[in-house]
Amino acid sequence: MAAKTPAPLPERDQLALDGELRKLIRQYGAAHVRKAATRLCRSKAGRKLHPDWQHLRDEIRQDAIDWLDGKDPRALRSDYSVAKAFSKQHPGHDGVSTYKRILRKLKKQRAWNYLVTAWELSMSERPYAEHFRVVPLLADQLPIMRDSILQMAEWNRDDLERYRQRLGEPAPELTIEAIGDQVRNQPVLPQSEFVRRYGMIGGLRRPRT
Repeated sequence: MAAKTPAPLPERDQLALDGELRKLIRQYGAAHVRKAATRLCRSKAGRKLHPDWQHLRDEIRQDAIDWLDGKDPRALRSDYSVAKAFSKQHPGHDGVSTYKRILRKLKKQRAWNYLVTAWELSMSERPYAEHFRVVPLLADQLPIMRDSILQMAEWNRDDLERYRQRLGEPAPELTIEAIGDQVRNQPVLPQSEFVRRYGMIGGLRRPRT
């Protein structure tokens, strides 16, 4: 039976994946990366996968919001308390085993998940100035995604500059995602209209007499 074609990733996720693969290829070579990916992607018979992170989606989102607000998510809700609440809501066959599994995952991956979510929220739900404020922090705390984070930030700065050139200073509450959408949906001005509004690059000089 042929494997099902996976649904396309969101653009941000695809960018992050491509960036990590390029970095691995530069370090180890395409052949080794391809071989390792094929080996790791083989399904293991009999192993049950738990949709734990899907169930923890709201918790991780709140972690991301708290982090963006300058708070420490783990100081507000410890891994132990999150795992305990999860095991009560989704006990499975053994509440104790579920608690231990979730606690182990939180200790290893909670920060990664809420920082990546914070990156997404900084573009889609927070004021654009806040996105640029947190980008260096995210790049430092997510070193494996550093190149992707900084590259996308450069693209976002380009969108912001084009917005300012075409539409003026954006409202402070606009997200960088909304700014990018407006820039891409803005029709390109004819050259004569561009000159009328903005003048030529460097300004128009009167010829010497």
